[in-house]
Amino acid sequence: MVVKKLGALATITAATMVAMPFAQAGEADVPVAPKATGAAVKAPSDMGKYNTQTNGTLEKPATIWAENFDELHLPDWFSHTGPKGWKVKTSKASSGEKRWRGWTFTDVRQWTWAAGTDERHWFTRGSGNFAVMESEHQRLAKDESFSTALVTPQIPVGGQNQLVLGFDSHYRQGKKGQNATVTISFGGGEGQTLLTLDKNDYSNHHELEVKVPGGAKTAQISFNYNNSYNDKWWAIDNVALHKPYKYEDKKPTGIIDIISDTHANPDAPTNGKKWGRAMDRISAFKDKSTALVVNGDFVDTMRDKNYFEAEKILKAHPYTGADILWGSGNHEQYGQELSSEKAQKNFLTWADRDKPYAEKVVGGVVLIALGTEYYDDHASQGKEPFWNASQAQLYWLKGRLDHWENEGRPVLIFSHYTLANTVSGTHSAWYQNDYNDVEELNDILSGRKNVAFFTSHTHDIVTLNDWWGRYTLPENVGDGIPVFNTGAVKEGIVPDGDNDEETLKDDRSSSLRARVFDDHLTVEAWDLVSGKKVQEVTLPIGAGATAGGTDDGSNGGKDGEGASGSKDGSTGTDEGDNTSDPGAQPGTEPGTQPGAKPGSQPGAKPSSQPGAQPSGEGKNAGGKNGGKSDAERQASEPKTVGSFIATTGATALVPTLLGAMAMISLGAVAKLSRKKN
Repeated sequence: MVVKKLGALATITAATMVAMPFAQAGEADVPVAPKATGAAVKAPSDMGKYNTQTNGTLEKPATIWAENFDELHLPDWFSHTGPKGWKVKTSKASSGEKRWRGWTFTDVRQWTWAAGTDERHWFTRGSGNFAVMESEHQRLAKDESFSTALVTPQIPVGGQNQLVLGFDSHYRQGKKGQNATVTISFGGGEGQTLLTLDKNDYSNHHELEVKVPGGAKTAQISFNYNNSYNDKWWAIDNVALHKPYKYEDKKPTGIIDIISDTHANPDAPTNGKKWGRAMDRISAFKDKSTALVVNGDFVDTMRDKNYFEAEKILKAHPYTGADILWGSGNHEQYGQELSSEKAQKNFLTWADRDKPYAEKVVGGVVLIALGTEYYDDHASQGKEPFWNASQAQLYWLKGRLDHWENEGRPVLIFSHYTLANTVSGTHSAWYQNDYNDVEELNDILSGRKNVAFFTSHTHDIVTLNDWWGRYTLPENVGDGIPVFNTGAVKEGIVPDGDNDEETLKDDRSSSLRARVFDDHLTVEAWDLVSGKKVQEVTLPIGAGATAGGTDDGSNGGKDGEGASGSKDGSTGTDEGDNTSDPGAQPGTEPGTQPGAKPGSQPGAKPSSQPGAQPSGEGKNAGGKNGGKSDAERQASEPKTVGSFIATTGATALVPTLLGAMAMISLGAVAKLSRKKN
């Protein structure tokens, strides 16, 4: 993999250690998190390089044909001419706008500029170019309507008996009588219907099973928008035909429980009770997990009282597995009268480590937690960007990913902050700019085939279609890295309008379980209120979900415990080096110390460089999630950060941040006024 930007990181300077006064003498230190109570178990004895040759692993041999429309040239920002062999068949109409008469190839920016947003940009699964049937803006005369079909080339299927059609779809239902269908025909014969859409189906990934008739040599797929009369729209992307995935491994290497956004606060005792319920649910699983990842916002602010509340609820309701990996979120940085150094000290004390980023290898599963190293809540007033990484962290991340890529091992990366246009809610401007060092992060991630990414922060419910998605970059648009929304312990939220969201009034709480196998990854979404699994997806290791998973993401799992290929007792433990020392890993630049703010002097402010805002280049534009029921669109209480009481901690030595780190002017991002979740 070529990393294009990291050369700019070469000018690293060693940080100095300085004393930072955090507290008045004699005040109690923030507690260290109570340890997990479970016993360590040995990792599998046969752990070696992962098999990259079996059906559906790193090289994706199961895909026999695919199209993502990204090679199309769009001289007028749209086109009616598709890829070679594709045809648009449209019944006659004389009125309306020709641009939208039948299927059109465009991208989300041009589509929404011409037709408006109105939830079109909720298509988080759409990346680069895609195909659109825009009905609302045709402006047909009152006595006209038409139907249109987007038809693939003839696809060779000789010798196959069972195939799966996968594609990403963003559909909004129009008036009664209008619908959409997906059909397939073989050898020019009569088409058979695989799917009918007659209600909202936002940003979904469909996997449709296809039985190939004996003797069939070719197949042709048609996406049909029927009886269009100024209705709504349908967009599709990332169409692929693949053989059913057959996985060699029946027993997972490890099972990881993933949880986030508890917001421990003595003034909000319900949050602690929800944590207790979550631990009860996880403890009751028949298949015990190897580790728990807490992906940020475990506390409501950096204040000491919240960490003492966190200790209280964790002691009362401990994790009964073998290990916990702690991640930090924006709420670990909040507390406007306090300092970034205070935030770092409290979190690192709690997590019992010396850096906000870490790696654990648990039961043969590689877990990496990213973390911000500086955030001035007073200057930024709770606004993004939140993730400010030192050059040392970036070098370390590249080195660790290179190492595990060479080993052929999958890596689960955990970051509280969202990647734009990936999962539920991330179409919104609220979640587009969380990473200050986004270009460097993109360069490190681009082209990786063994990585899955888990994000939190939105509190979006995990029953929405795009609870999982992809992060696409210039070198792998249409493929990309699988990304999963972890939900939240505290509450449930749904998108609303162009950029806003609603907090649901009823009791909502959710988590994920990841079952990691040698040749695939199964991720389950759990409703912690009912104790039921609500969704599940299985992806080949290294496949960026182009060919999708075991279901279409609409309802995934059966109630209760036990998922694909797993057996009871399938756990593992550390391979010796439990938490790696980030500063000692391959790829870390010598002589660097993460953990201090820009400028080598205590109290230095972030630099305000014109044009230093993170670039959105290289990410999918636009997204959508979840056609919401009336019940889920009910009026909801706004999310607010509670009143804060200043607390202080003990004086300590802490590292200062690297002086060469370029950051956004925090004063320049005041376009939003409220604090993020």
